[in-house]
Amino acid sequence: MGQRSIVVEEDESLFHAIVHDLDDAGQTLCAGWPSDDQVDSSEAETMWFGRIDDDDDQHAALLAAIRGVDLLVYLPGVDGRASFLDDLGRVGVVEIRTTRLRDRLLDDDQRALLGLLVEGATMAEASRTLHLSLRTAQRRMARTRTVLGARSTGEAVQVARSRGLC
Repeated sequence: MGQRSIVVEEDESLFHAIVHDLDDAGQTLCAGWPSDDQVDSSEAETMWFGRIDDDDDQHAALLAAIRGVDLLVYLPGVDGRASFLDDLGRVGVVEIRTTRLRDRLLDDDQRALLGLLVEGATMAEASRTLHLSLRTAQRRMARTRTVLGARSTGEAVQVARSRGLC
């Protein structure tokens, strides 16, 4: 199975515009989060979409992602959402569409690590400076890449520079 699409949008009007654009492009869309039997009977190219309002919605959307379906998620606000995005990131590549959501989801530790890398430090140098094991720094950077929508550490550094994140 190829890489599944998980798109997260924070802005309601942009979310609806994405749904409209996908529909216009002929994408098969289903509102809500699928159950097991719906996943088995749906077309391979179906994208499920919906709003995350509570833990039940998060759980249902995460199960859908685990089942391997494409998702478009409207995620209003960020309180308690970072762990949800982290979980989604473990399932597939998450594309966070709204820049201000991505930027707000970086915590101080991630900004510190990213700042050192922006200044030219290697991952090993940055981990020593921050008194972290190299593995902890790599995991932190993996989370940072997910939040920024970057495919590599170099791309994350470029994004950070261009937005002045650190």
